[in-house]
Amino acid sequence: MKQKFIAVGAVAAIALMATFGMKEKTEETASSAKAEGRNSFAITDVRAFDGERVIEKATVVVRGGKITAIGRQLEASEGLTKVDGTGQTLLPGLIDAHTHTYGDALVDSLRFGVTTNLDMFTDPSLFREEKPQRENRKFTNKADMFSAGMLATIEGGHGTEYPVKVETLSAPEEADGWVERRVAEGSDYIKLVYMPYQPVFPSLDKATAAALIEAAHKRGLLAVTHVFSMKGAEDMLEAGTDGLVHVFADKVVTPEFAKRAADAGMFVIPTTTVIGAIGAEGTGKILVKDKAIEPFLTEEQKINLNGSFGQEIPGFNIEYAIENVRRLHEAGVVILAGTDAPNMGTTHGASLHQELGFLVDAGMTPIEALKATTSSVAKHFRLEGRGVLKEGATADMLLVNGNPFENIASTKDIALVYKNGFVISRTPKKSGLETKTDLPSNLMDFSEGLVLKAGFKWVATDDSMIGGKSEAAIKREGEGIRVDGSINLGFTYPWSGAMLSFSEAFNQPYDFTSKAKISFQIRGTEGTYRTMLFRPAGAGIPPMQAFKVTGEWQTVELDIKAFRDINLSKIAGLSIVAGKEGSFWIEVKDMQIN
Repeated sequence: MKQKFIAVGAVAAIALMATFGMKEKTEETASSAKAEGRNSFAITDVRAFDGERVIEKATVVVRGGKITAIGRQLEASEGLTKVDGTGQTLLPGLIDAHTHTYGDALVDSLRFGVTTNLDMFTDPSLFREEKPQRENRKFTNKADMFSAGMLATIEGGHGTEYPVKVETLSAPEEADGWVERRVAEGSDYIKLVYMPYQPVFPSLDKATAAALIEAAHKRGLLAVTHVFSMKGAEDMLEAGTDGLVHVFADKVVTPEFAKRAADAGMFVIPTTTVIGAIGAEGTGKILVKDKAIEPFLTEEQKINLNGSFGQEIPGFNIEYAIENVRRLHEAGVVILAGTDAPNMGTTHGASLHQELGFLVDAGMTPIEALKATTSSVAKHFRLEGRGVLKEGATADMLLVNGNPFENIASTKDIALVYKNGFVISRTPKKSGLETKTDLPSNLMDFSEGLVLKAGFKWVATDDSMIGGKSEAAIKREGEGIRVDGSINLGFTYPWSGAMLSFSEAFNQPYDFTSKAKISFQIRGTEGTYRTMLFRPAGAGIPPMQAFKVTGEWQTVELDIKAFRDINLSKIAGLSIVAGKEGSFWIEVKDMQIN
């Protein structure tokens, strides 16, 4: 999915164009055959949180990946390996109640003790591949996955802008058949998008949304709703939704709504992490500097966490979000922990620990926050044997140093992660991309057409590739290029311009660390334009610098180190794009990197 702005719930547009739907196969760090017998052991003298209460100096016995006993003063059977848990806390495996899952998401989640992901929109073929694993106790280095599969939205609505085929609907009478087809695909629950009170995307109407909820309930499925505003949340409360998968942050919740939501038993997954990431600074980069988190992040995760949207987005106010969580919680509304990873400024696994901190900031006690990511989310999503430490439950567990009931940040200080009773390696995968250093200084040294002698090619780029309405056309003009285009509203971050990619799939990075500046000559329609640098595989919204253009030739010089939130040793391309609505033309020549 592409980054969510007005409609948080996916992943950055440019990242998604490169990665959504890729069925990456991650090698397991050990074979099942070698792992046999390693998922039977006992943890002694540990502070154990069973999902509801804390048991001091507990013993937890695991046999064949299943918890067979838990309690104080238990005798662990002879022959079992014993793990001394003195000074440590054993938690049920964490559950992220709002993710989007593809690529290495399940591997990245598990490294941080997130043993189950609740996916809120992905290609159904992806989650069907993962479903069998959650039914057995074999060794795996992946978290388990439950999924809505396809989301319910109208043609042109949020969700259709991503490079994945979406079956849309627009009338109440279509709802029953739509839900029936999701059941056939294996969806675990139904997710719908209801956003009528914003200017960017068209939305399902209230009657169709209500019909979808009714059709899901008729088949015994939960129906959860993506909303943008309190007014939308009020409509969906009336329609009988089971839960909201984001807290609205356009205004402070009213006491009347909070009480009605609590009385109806509706839950809310605030995803405050992604709301906090939508801002000029972003909150994800805090995790990259966290000594308990940073060593276990992949390079790609660091890139995503360091990124931000670069501007505040109306309707996504982190102060409102936290205050709304506070008021909803105080009114008795069930709060569940979810991140909306891997949106910009978030990542799978690590961001859930940040979400717990936000929930505590909103007035929840540490034990309430931990219930929100264990037993409570398991209860409300009907996940039997998950989110708890009890006899018969699968031994998905997280052993942390310290006491998270005194300091919620202790969840980040991970000693061991268990999946199906097996200890999971926390060593992050290294990037397989080889960085080149032979970048030519002249980026307009053409061989023929728009192809450079170095093999790179200039191409037109605009948001029409993901459902937007902007346009761009490019051609050679003397020793440079000319772009004619238009920026048209229809996508939250519309763009149009020219792009130079060092490889077709944005997977060949070059080292810019020895480079000082980008310079070029430009003229065209008067206005503000932007130069952007791209990360490998297009991961995340690219950092950018703005400059003014007039009808006369002028030289633009940009300090490379002034591009924020990017690893300069891995640059995969650059672009020049227009910055305001309307038609434009530009000519660019003599582009140098010095």
